[in-house]
This record gives sequence, C-alpha cells and structure tokens, in this order.
Amino acid sequence: LLSIGTDDGCVAWLNGEEVLRHPEPRPPEPGQDQVPVKLRRGVNTVLLKVVQVRGQWGLYLQVLGADGGPVTGLRTTLTPPG
Repeated sequence: LLSIGTDDGCVAWLNGEEVLRHPEPRPPEPGQDQVPVKLRRGVNTVLLKVVQVRGQWGLYLQVLGADGGPVTGLRTTLTPPG
C-alpha cells in the first residue's frame, strides 16, 4: 500500500502509472489515502504532485505491506525537483 496524506490535493504515480488523484483541498494527515500497488523487484519510482491551494503545505508518504504493517528490506531515496 502507498499510504498518502497531503495538503491540499495530489496526484501520485508509481513507475509512470497514475495510481491516485485527489483534487479536493484538505489539511494533511497521515494515511488519508491508501492505494494498493504492486512493487516490482529493483527500483520503483514514486512521483507526487501536491497542489497548494492556501495556507501551509504538507505531505505524508509511507510504503506499507498488504496487511498495513511495515515493509522490511526497503530502501528509499528522496530526490527533490529541480
């Protein structure tokens, strides 16, 4: 599962495929959207577009197992835009 929370709306892609579109403004909270996905062996790329409408900005992202628990053996790298 990709567990995503954003302020405000968002679009999420996994390996180039759109997996979530949430257009409505909201305050950020962990786990607002739970998206079932299948990771492939090796590198997987998650791209998030967060739409800022007003106020502060926020993002929560977790990769969880199908049972909602942590995934072991996972390495993550954050690459800022630019």
